[in-house]
Formats: sequence, C-alpha cells, structure tokens
Amino acid sequence: MYIEKINPNENNDIAAFQTEVSALKEKEKEEGKTAHFFDLDPAFLDATDMAIWRKFKEKTLTKEEFSEYRKNISGPHNNDFMAYIANKIGSWSEWPSQNE
Repeated sequence: MYIEKINPNENNDIAAFQTEVSALKEKEKEEGKTAHFFDLDPAFLDATDMAIWRKFKEKTLTKEEFSEYRKNISGPHNNDFMAYIANKIGSWSEWPSQNE
C-alpha cells in the first residue's frame, strides 16, 4: 500500500483523530453540509484513515495513494469517511505529484 502506516503510539493519537472527526461530524450536521457522516461512527476509523486524513489536510495526498486507500476500504464507516474526503478532493485544482 502507498500509505505509510502510522503507529498510533508515536505522536499520533487515534483517539484524538476520532475526536476530531466527531467534532467535524457535528459541525457538518449542524450546517447540513454532508450526508456522508450520517451513519459514520468515528470509533471505527483506524490508523490508515488517520494517515489519509492527515495527508489530505496537508494537501500531500496523491491520486495513487487515494486510489489505493479506496480499494482497501475495510467497512461502511471507513467507506463513508472515504466518500467525504473524495468530495472535498473535488475542490482541488490538481493532485500533488507522487514524486513530491
């Protein structure tokens, strides 16, 4: 897989990531912005989701990485999270290069 696995015990806290997604879910719900979070339970998101999220937020996520992530979705909550990110990526003018 292209995504570097993150060890949640090394400065990367899964619980903090899940709390961040929970807060985002509430904000999106209040604003009526997305249906992708309707059934999403952040407790089911894992280190791979966290890695993708960080790369997405840093705008370093490549098309190849996202494609690989998409192919390896492990459950409905992960799928909803992937769909949310996919919608947000739609606003990017271009993808970062794999070589960057």
